[in-house]
Amino acid sequence: MGTVPEPDSTSEHPEVVLRAARERFIEAFPGRISSFTLLSDSVCHEGVDGPIDSLRRLTHQMAGLAGTIGFPTVGERARELEQLVIASGTAGADCAKFHRVIDALKAAFETDRSGPAPDWAQPDAESLDGPLIMVAEDDHDQRAIVVATLRHSGFRVIAIETGGPAVETARAQRPAAILLDVDLPVVDGYAICRTVKTSPDLSSTPIAFLTARADIDDRLSGLALGADDYLIKPVDPRELSLRVQRLVARRARTCAPGDEGSALTYETFAHAAGELLTRHGGSLVLVKLPRTGQDEVIQRLVVNARRRDLVGRYDANDIVLFLPDLTPTAAIERMRESAADLQREGHSIVAGVAGALEPDGVTLESLLAEADDALNAARYLGKSASLKSEGKREAKSEAAIPTVLLADDDPDVARIVDAQMRAAGYRTIVVFDGDAAAKAAAERAPDLIVLDLMMPKRTGFDVLHDLAASAGPRPRTIVLSGRGREDDVTRAFSLGADDYVTKPFSPQELLARVARLLK
Repeated sequence: MGTVPEPDSTSEHPEVVLRAARERFIEAFPGRISSFTLLSDSVCHEGVDGPIDSLRRLTHQMAGLAGTIGFPTVGERARELEQLVIASGTAGADCAKFHRVIDALKAAFETDRSGPAPDWAQPDAESLDGPLIMVAEDDHDQRAIVVATLRHSGFRVIAIETGGPAVETARAQRPAAILLDVDLPVVDGYAICRTVKTSPDLSSTPIAFLTARADIDDRLSGLALGADDYLIKPVDPRELSLRVQRLVARRARTCAPGDEGSALTYETFAHAAGELLTRHGGSLVLVKLPRTGQDEVIQRLVVNARRRDLVGRYDANDIVLFLPDLTPTAAIERMRESAADLQREGHSIVAGVAGALEPDGVTLESLLAEADDALNAARYLGKSASLKSEGKREAKSEAAIPTVLLADDDPDVARIVDAQMRAAGYRTIVVFDGDAAAKAAAERAPDLIVLDLMMPKRTGFDVLHDLAASAGPRPRTIVLSGRGREDDVTRAFSLGADDYVTKPFSPQELLARVARLLK
């Protein structure tokens, strides 16, 4: 990935960037675990011919980012998994240990997430502008967990601890959905549901029971009263968030029953898209779905597709499209138009585009990797869509302002560091691979480089070697890496690094080290 252009908008506050990175990490974690499992199984079966490099890159990224955004135990377990991957390249894969460490990684995620979050991770109450959810739960701890989960998912929440004021609260506040415990003081959840569903002004409000009553008769009673869903405690926070999103979306949906668009399974999509790519070429688009209203967004993308276009469900939060015979330039214009239309309806999407009209030697997997790179760039830039080939920065003229080159293949880490540097008044250049880092260092003459070691195409060690061999003035260099072994640190310093910071890292400490070197 080449150099990313400088955003036109004013830089975000560093804490906002950290909070956004943490939210993306939480959202993406289940998918990453699935990827770890699939890749580790492949390594176990295929040995050194398996996807060791891909698995190592993913574990390395997680190990480097997790601690910085408030998941220290996850960072430790991810580093343990990374070392296991490294060992698999020489001593063979220990499949049972892979599974144990991945299970430990999942447990670490729950431990860190249930523990106290960093101060900067708490969103301001007034910043939440999502749909209003009413929660009726008499248990203090359960109520706090549900409220925190919903607020973290972007909902506004009003919580009550008895059933007495439930109906009047619903009538006054007009929530988008209601979560009810059954065994509430004063008025039980069944009675509340019956009243709401028989009141003309409230009957369209979706209701979900959230209760420990798991007996089939209790479930049938709740659903017979008109409840839209029935959840048994304990419920996973991710499932709760998804269920509430669907309740809200169901109420908002305006299309007739049976008109909803549907996406192909990824297996079906990949088979059909691979054949179209071979015969016609075209563009592949990876779309990051919003947290809420995913069904409406998918429906719109399917409806807007041409008859020969393919739309598939890549994972829980991403849609993939293949647009036969369409150039990448035309594809990105189309996606920007779709994004603008969806934005007017209150939905935000981000898309990465890659294409090949002459598909000789091009695979669907390679296009998908390029589209993922483009998606990372679009998210970093705050754009609705981006091409992998986009992104040359124009140099600025303010020579007195130090320029910092940031080279890291993890867009969240890059964004966090970029926000810190910009907030401190530095100009920044951001790249995502070793080739782009070496080129930017040679052509842009930065004053300082913040350099990851594990990057695509060329490593940070390669970049340091090039800097040492160059004839011109050499920029100060800080290595920022998840590799903390003594031989890595020694090697970096021997190649001319001025400082070495190990991930997870404190953004404030990194900024202080940058300022020291630029004095």
